[in-house]
Amino acid sequence: MNEGKDKDKIVPSTPNSLDMRKRGLVRRGLQDLSRSEPRRKRILISHEEAVNEVLEGELRSAGYETKVASHSSQVLELVEAFWPDVVLIQLIAEVDALKLSEQLARGFPRVKIVILGRIVGAELKVKQYLQKKGITCSFLELPFDRKEQLLDVLESQFG
Repeated sequence: MNEGKDKDKIVPSTPNSLDMRKRGLVRRGLQDLSRSEPRRKRILISHEEAVNEVLEGELRSAGYETKVASHSSQVLELVEAFWPDVVLIQLIAEVDALKLSEQLARGFPRVKIVILGRIVGAELKVKQYLQKKGITCSFLELPFDRKEQLLDVLESQFG
C-alpha cells in the first residue's frame, strides 16, 4: 500500500535539473560571447557645430565611435551616458575649458582630455594651470594641417 502512495509522488531529479541549468548557463555564455565584439574607442567632441561635423566625420571614418556635444554644458551629462575614452574640448574661453577639464578629471578620472584651440600661446598657460591641479591633458592647435595630426594625438591617448 505504501508503494502506491510513493509512486504518485513527484521527486525532482537533481542530476537532470543540474544538467539543464548547466546547459542553460553554457548557452547564455555562448550567446554573450557571440554578441561581444571589441569595443570601439569612443570620442566625445565639444566644439562649434561646423568643427563638430568635420571632426565627427573624420573620426568615424577612422573607426572611432563618436558623440557630439553642441555646448560645453552638455559634456558632463554625455560623458556619464556615453563613457568616452577621450573628450575633445573647445578652447574659446580659457576659463570654461579649464573648469570643464577640472570637472572631468574629478568626476571621470579615466577619461583623457584633449583641448582644441585657436588661441596662440594659450597652450602653455592652460597646461601649466592644469598641471598645478594635477590634471594631464593634450592640446591640439586648430586648424591642424593634416588629419594624421588629429589621429596621432588621439592614438597617444590610448597608448
